[in-house]
Amino acid sequence: MFARREEPWVRHCIWREYGGLPEAYLPNVRESDQAFRPIDLLAFPESPDPTDAVEAPDLNEAIGVEAKGESSFGGDRMIRQLSEFLQTKTLSRLYLAVPQSLEEESLNVLSLHEELDEVGILAVDEDGTVSLARRATNMIPQHDGYMDRYRPRKIGYGDITLERGQDVISPFVTEEEAERLKNSDAAEYAQDLLTDNSELADTNGWISATFSNSLRSPESEFEQGKKARSYLLKGRSADPYHDSEDPFENPSEMKQGYVRLTITDFEADGDFALKLHFGRGSWEGGYIWLAGDEVKQLEAVLVSLETISGGEVSGQGKVLDLETYPFDHAENEPHRISGSSGEEEPLILQITSSNEDNVFAKMRLGEGNAEGVDVELTKPQWLDLLATIDILQTGNHRELPGEYSSYPRIGPSGEDTWSLGTDIEKQNNPDPLPET
Repeated sequence: MFARREEPWVRHCIWREYGGLPEAYLPNVRESDQAFRPIDLLAFPESPDPTDAVEAPDLNEAIGVEAKGESSFGGDRMIRQLSEFLQTKTLSRLYLAVPQSLEEESLNVLSLHEELDEVGILAVDEDGTVSLARRATNMIPQHDGYMDRYRPRKIGYGDITLERGQDVISPFVTEEEAERLKNSDAAEYAQDLLTDNSELADTNGWISATFSNSLRSPESEFEQGKKARSYLLKGRSADPYHDSEDPFENPSEMKQGYVRLTITDFEADGDFALKLHFGRGSWEGGYIWLAGDEVKQLEAVLVSLETISGGEVSGQGKVLDLETYPFDHAENEPHRISGSSGEEEPLILQITSSNEDNVFAKMRLGEGNAEGVDVELTKPQWLDLLATIDILQTGNHRELPGEYSSYPRIGPSGEDTWSLGTDIEKQNNPDPLPET
């Protein structure tokens, strides 16, 4: 049984009077990664399509109602909610619904806030009768939807498709969604970054790095950022446990196939830092992380690959070496790539340009014949990597190119490949990727 002066009773009676959508979605104007927030009720007395209220506001309305009871009425939160609903510019009228016992108090509260002059008041008595205590101002809605992770959504309905509904014609775009829409194409973004740094190269077109044997604290001791991007690269990797008929038959042979490169950004002693992890987990390939001038060196090489033969970048990290790897589980923990096991060492990442078909550049991490990785980047992958590294320094993860709900795994064609699953990374000499 409802308490007749509390919010559930008020909501129920308003819904019984107006119909409509309970807990309907409106744009979220607050700083948030969620593009929508609920309003207690959104009613469409004429057409159920909110687009009609934008296109023909004289004939159609979108009426919003926020309900409060004696225990939830008042305070800054209620004022902020009503103000933010008005800011969405999605409503024809907005009402505050209260039990009749709060009718006078609600009139007094709203009269103290000029920003809420457009808000009307509905009062509900204990019999469920709804009466108009203050008329709402008629407004002309400007937005019939909102953008939510690259997709237009109808107000009220969210991701539910409205039968026979029109397309959204004027979506509300939050600041966060505007960031997602900022850079739609990685290749286009990267074109502005390309530079001829051949003056930094030697006579062979090679940009050398300065090296130091002093190490920072291990990467595992810094607070980690989110994974920004992955790439599915053709090549070889030190992978003692890859799928084959007998992985122990030739334990020192590198796996031939596809290798995942995952990019993570974080801060190290006040410097922007990047981790390049080659392999699908703790027992493949290796990683190198860079900070400060090392990141600048990586960029200097990458942006110049059309005009130089290549270059190298110094950093620190770990690599697997199949020639020294102990297959005894009691002994292999210090060789684990991820986490705090083992010790980091100074490493060099070599990047060379290539004229081979469908290969724009090659990366080599590790020096031994059965150590680390030796992988290839296509031109789309190279451009995507360039854009990613720049945006991570100048913007945020939402600004990374492409319409992805989480970080993608960019394949040779430049498209996401998570739909292929991760089995392809485990296999030795797998079937080639399907053409896209």
